[in-house]
Amino acid sequence: MHIFVVANKSSETINNLNFKLMKTNFTIFRNMLAAVLICLVSGSVWGQNTYELVTNKDQLKAGSFYLIVNENNAQAIGSATDNNRKGTGITITEKKITTMVATTPTEETPYEFKLEGSEGSWNFYDIANEAYLNATKQTSKNYLQTSKNKDEYSNFTIDITDNIATIICPNKTSRNIIKFNLNKSGTNTIFSCYSSTTANMEDIQLYKKIESISDVEVPTISPTSTNFLTSQEVTITPAEGTTVYYTTDNSDPTDASTKYTNPFTVTATTTVKAIAYKDGETSSIVSATYTKIEPITLAQFKENASTETAYVQLTDAVITHVNGKNLYIQDATTGLLIYNSAAPFDYKVGNRLNGVVSGKHDIYLGIIQMTNPDFGKVTVTDGEAIQPEVVTLAELEADVAGYESRLVKVEKVTFDAIAFNNNSANMTQGSTTVAIYDMSKAATTLPAKADVTGYIRTFAPSSGNPYTQFTIRNAEDIVEVSDGTVSNPIFTPAGGADAKNAVKVEYGTKVTVACATTDAKVYDATTNAEITEPIAITAASQEIKAIAKKESMQDSETISAWYSAYVAAPTFSKEGSVEAGTEITISSSTEGASIIYTVGTGAEQTAVSPVTVTINEACTIKAKAKIGDLTSEEVTAEYTIFTPTTTTGVLAVKFTKEEVTTWYAMAQTAMETEEGKGENLDRKEIEVIEGKAKATEDLVWTIESDGSTTYLKTKSGKYVAQKTVGETKIILTDEPYAWTTEKTDDVYIFSTPDNEYSLAYNNSYKAFRCYKVTTLTGSGGNGYSREFYIMDLYNDGPDNIAANEINGLSAYSVNGALIINTDKAQTVQLYSIEGRMVTAVELTEGENIINGLAKGIYLMKNQKVIIK
Repeated sequence: MHIFVVANKSSETINNLNFKLMKTNFTIFRNMLAAVLICLVSGSVWGQNTYELVTNKDQLKAGSFYLIVNENNAQAIGSATDNNRKGTGITITEKKITTMVATTPTEETPYEFKLEGSEGSWNFYDIANEAYLNATKQTSKNYLQTSKNKDEYSNFTIDITDNIATIICPNKTSRNIIKFNLNKSGTNTIFSCYSSTTANMEDIQLYKKIESISDVEVPTISPTSTNFLTSQEVTITPAEGTTVYYTTDNSDPTDASTKYTNPFTVTATTTVKAIAYKDGETSSIVSATYTKIEPITLAQFKENASTETAYVQLTDAVITHVNGKNLYIQDATTGLLIYNSAAPFDYKVGNRLNGVVSGKHDIYLGIIQMTNPDFGKVTVTDGEAIQPEVVTLAELEADVAGYESRLVKVEKVTFDAIAFNNNSANMTQGSTTVAIYDMSKAATTLPAKADVTGYIRTFAPSSGNPYTQFTIRNAEDIVEVSDGTVSNPIFTPAGGADAKNAVKVEYGTKVTVACATTDAKVYDATTNAEITEPIAITAASQEIKAIAKKESMQDSETISAWYSAYVAAPTFSKEGSVEAGTEITISSSTEGASIIYTVGTGAEQTAVSPVTVTINEACTIKAKAKIGDLTSEEVTAEYTIFTPTTTTGVLAVKFTKEEVTTWYAMAQTAMETEEGKGENLDRKEIEVIEGKAKATEDLVWTIESDGSTTYLKTKSGKYVAQKTVGETKIILTDEPYAWTTEKTDDVYIFSTPDNEYSLAYNNSYKAFRCYKVTTLTGSGGNGYSREFYIMDLYNDGPDNIAANEINGLSAYSVNGALIINTDKAQTVQLYSIEGRMVTAVELTEGENIINGLAKGIYLMKNQKVIIK
């Protein structure tokens, strides 16, 4: 050993360095001695490991290493075949096994497994194969395979009873227990998965690797070995008092390796190894492998028959059909059927898909499909449905696999019947005949000749020989065509047959002229110019005359469509009673129109729609819209000025049944019952005394009204509103909601803006909701009540005070004015002796003078105040 001493350092520094070197040498010697002792005790030699029998579940530990063994025949799991694991011989001495283990996938020695996961969901990671034991999803097979990626068939439960390890894959219903088969078909021994009732299969045992002697607790790497797409964050958790070092190049770490301080990210397939140091001693090395998934293309997925989970990159893939749990997609290269057994798809035809979808390759009745997909990393955007590729039946027949699940169209086919038989028929084009199937079971009669859209596949029934089959999505995929005449032009929207019957459309409406005959072109019959763009309707009387043509076919008839353009009349954003200063908007839905309007007796004005007008006084606004030579009808809006009023009180209804009347107040909390599901409002039964509600403050609402509309507001500032137009549920919302109001005597009826529904109490639900006006008959015994009373709170306390001191306020009257002194700013309400709120007064600190009150007795904070 060489010791290098830096010049000019003190002798104390040199002595410290020598001491540290001596301590390091002693630690190395002690660890080497410990390793020798392990070999002597276990009987192992260099390069071999020693494993001891697992006798209870406490010996199961994530990160430890195990052999899977059949003691009876001295066999351990060896190399992998296509579907199972071979047995390889071992020597068991006093419940210990000392052996070399495989480091590559082809060695004929025992294979070591690292245990991952936790109780109830263990994974066996095959070190040599760098893969996980997998019980395979095929319930009819005994396979015990390996897969690079973990899935539900890589999860196992482990039970240890009488030294026997029962290892079960719970996600497989049968053939799910790892057993040893002494004589597989009389040729070799294997480990595989069997049912509990399968005869002649032997039990297995687990042997755990004896770890090196160390008191230093190993660090924890999380997550455990896993797969990732772009990057993976890794966290290492040291035990208390330890320092952790790690490597990412698969080498064993030392204190010269990178010291762990914070989580780090890997972006390529990486094995992370970590070791802990404490007081010169080390822990055993722990590791985790993170495998980067390289997505494959849609075409590669169809060629890949692996049963492992595949990750597929979707680039502008488009959905061509959605049928419950079946989804057809395609990109520029191929098409694919995706099947989701869990639930129907909530996508639309035309949706674009970009990202990575994962799933498993499967073949169902001859068609390749992806099962149980995960679209969590896929972005879905709206788009237009694509046009099918036009092909011949001969082309489809020659390349079924290439066209499978791609949306195609075959033109001018004939059928062997006039209707489907059990949703099947035959269609012919030239000399090629192919079976056709209606997957929607919607098509009935078949035309003599048609263009047909759908998908081609090789159909492999459960019994019988496979055959080529063309499937349509619905009845609209069969479009009747004629032999030699081009179909007549189609106008959208449709026009009238002549000027007298012209169809009225809004100015600027675009009319599309098309033809159902494939590749036909549409021309203006007057100018002979091809019509390639929609035609705008801009005249009071406008004719579009068109003819459709296609080479080698007879021209269509010349068809006329007549239209009459109109300008949409202006609309007002608000009418009726408004506050002074309210801005209203006058607009026309006709793009580019101008608004010609007058306000009251003012001069006529013109401006491009929309126009904003401020209402400061009662007036009439007249307006019409104009564009070019076209003018709309004139519309009028009347405006009055109002001052909003605000009051507070309990909102209550009375419900009478069998001559017994009960009062219910509307609470400010949503229902919590199963029927309400957090919507609608609770009821609170109250007592009404002298027209007042004996209730608590939390039942007091703020009612803001302009006389015709009312806002019902909680103490927290939320508004009562109908949840959605046309339904019975009500909610509390931050957005103001105006109820139309009818008042008769002391009874209020609150209805929705369209006057279709009223706020009401339902005794069956025991809640306040919305109901159609036609079903409500007041407060009768039919279970509803929509007649509301606004009540003040009833006070049980004394109705007099001996002095003018009222809860920190002093109040008295002088010459008809009310004088209130207060030591802080606050708001108080004055009520009439009958309990109606007269006014709310904002008080500032000190003396406040309130004028304009009539002489009489008032209630302030439940105490009487007299103004003389």
